[in-house]
Amino acid sequence: MNLPIFSIGFRPFFFLSVMFSLISMLVWLGFLEGQLTIQPIFLSPTLWHAHELSFGWAVGIVAGFLLTAIQNWTGIKAIQGSKLALIVSIWFTARVLFLLSVLSPSLAPLGQVAIVADLLFLPIVGLFLIPYFKDPELKIERLFYVFFILITLGNALTYFSQDIDQAWLGIYLCLYTLVSIVLFIGGRVIPFFTEGTLTKSQPVTYPWVENGVFISSTLFFLLSLSARAAKIHMGMSELGTPFFKISVCVLGLVAFGFNLKRLSGWFVKRIIKVPLLWILHFGYLTLTSGFLLSSLTSYDYLPQAIATHAFTLGALGLIIIGMISRVSLGHTGRRLYPTKLTVVSFVTMGLAFISRVLVPATFPATVTLATYRLSGLFWILSMILFLTQFSRILFTARPKPKTIPITMT
Repeated sequence: MNLPIFSIGFRPFFFLSVMFSLISMLVWLGFLEGQLTIQPIFLSPTLWHAHELSFGWAVGIVAGFLLTAIQNWTGIKAIQGSKLALIVSIWFTARVLFLLSVLSPSLAPLGQVAIVADLLFLPIVGLFLIPYFKDPELKIERLFYVFFILITLGNALTYFSQDIDQAWLGIYLCLYTLVSIVLFIGGRVIPFFTEGTLTKSQPVTYPWVENGVFISSTLFFLLSLSARAAKIHMGMSELGTPFFKISVCVLGLVAFGFNLKRLSGWFVKRIIKVPLLWILHFGYLTLTSGFLLSSLTSYDYLPQAIATHAFTLGALGLIIIGMISRVSLGHTGRRLYPTKLTVVSFVTMGLAFISRVLVPATFPATVTLATYRLSGLFWILSMILFLTQFSRILFTARPKPKTIPITMT
């Protein structure tokens, strides 16, 4: 299979993941408007929405990124052709069958097939990556196997739980693992991209900050998940015991501080003139706000959904739209100069964050269902703009170097 779309991992996964997230958000808005009925295959429509934008959209992007990056890390030719098509087909099958099963009662049995495909996806990706991770230089990168296991466990918990709180525990296990992946990869690529693009003023990293980010963020995620598990076990209506409340609150503030210090070291004023840089820095800032907002939600000062969407729209929205735009340009031999419409896609994703997180957190009394609809519409617009700018690039062969200079990412 020599089609350009299957020449390397990011091409099919970026296109299909963006397309799928666009369709999923349209279905979700249709449900909010009362125009569509979502079958309770996931115990609730809200659970389906959270599941498909995490295990579907975000996991697909992570797979595409990893299947591309592994070639740069090892120098070994990446998985492509029929093997890549097989991996993509498993992910795509799960997404399509789930969508059909939740929209039509008569097609509900398809959901069972989708569950099998979805649970097999990351183990199969991991299996294909074994020859690459044998490289002794990739000891730290083998952490992705831990990430894969945690996401798959969260997925299984979401599917097979008979209790809504247990199912949400699986969602948060996936979300926190995805945020951990962004913290891990972002800590490498954001300062690297900044340094490679700008001269004279360079980003700074501090070993003690890097250690602090890893320790505080990991402890925060573990305590938050433990608090949810304790809540289920004890049948409590709030976030576990006073111990968990205090711990989550304090660790959230500590993680916020370390991540903010990390970001401040990377910051160079001139990034504001480079869209492919400021989108990543801004995305990391919004992700960082998730720790702060989580501290406030632990004592019910804010709804949990606000902190959750700070993580999702930060890590899974802003940073992803910035990364997939950069990778799509750099790894197809284009210069790293996004079009004006690509920059607009960054802005609209930022507006989605403002609508769903910043406004509700600042003016909770003014929030209505229209606020959520507006955020969803901004997300959809961002995805449409990406597709208009990058579909042709993702489906066509890499241009010859004589025609367009290659700028590597």
